[in-house]
Amino acid sequence: MSYNELATYFVNSFMAFQHIYIDKVQAEEQTSICESAGFVTVLSGKVTMTVDGTSYILEPGALLHVPRGAKLIKKSAERKPVLVAFVYYRILREDSVPSNEHFKLQVENKERLKANIVELKKYNDQPVTTAALKCQLLFFTLLDTIVDGVRQHDEKENDHSIEEILHFIHEHYQQHLSVTDIANLFKIERRHLAYIFKRYTGMSPLNYLTEYRIRRSKELLRQEDYSITKVAELVGFEDNLYFSRIFKKRTGYSPSAYREAVIKVHN
Repeated sequence: MSYNELATYFVNSFMAFQHIYIDKVQAEEQTSICESAGFVTVLSGKVTMTVDGTSYILEPGALLHVPRGAKLIKKSAERKPVLVAFVYYRILREDSVPSNEHFKLQVENKERLKANIVELKKYNDQPVTTAALKCQLLFFTLLDTIVDGVRQHDEKENDHSIEEILHFIHEHYQQHLSVTDIANLFKIERRHLAYIFKRYTGMSPLNYLTEYRIRRSKELLRQEDYSITKVAELVGFEDNLYFSRIFKKRTGYSPSAYREAVIKVHN
């Protein structure tokens, strides 16, 4: 789940903090039923969490969202017990789908997350009425920390994704690529692909692909042994006339006029 989807879920859901507890997960399997929807996170070490038959590995910086009524099997992945925090919340809108799903989140701000968890636990253990209000406030602070941490993680992942995508375009621009092809290949939603391209290149994926093709076509046009039709084909344009129109729109010259101008300069 992206940070935008997560933030939208938190905003549109009527959520209230229920309670938090910190458990020492042993090396032997322990089974329980989730009494409410909530988040599970490791404070130190590594554990294996199995939710309704699906297994997850959790380390500091990872959170597992668990739905109400799910069967949870927990086991330390180390020889010693591992501290695990369980933060449960009440959902007041039953049509809120994510509360019925289990999924893993990764955050970059794990120290801030741990600090929020520790403070929330401290006030949860206090019997005074004012502590209950403080817990509600700290719960929403925790949600903000989670969304911000997922955002940071997504942006860090995007740094690697965009480099891989640009490398792919540079290697395969001659093929009849489309933005949909690229999105499907890298398993990225088209809108998210457009977002990371705009952020890192200043243009849309289609504009970047077109600009790169035009740049390579200029190099080929400097070689007199390639016809305009062949140049169009070599840079991934199926239609020679369409290539000429795009080339002129981007450079101000037709392909043949550009070739003549380059030859004149070199002569």
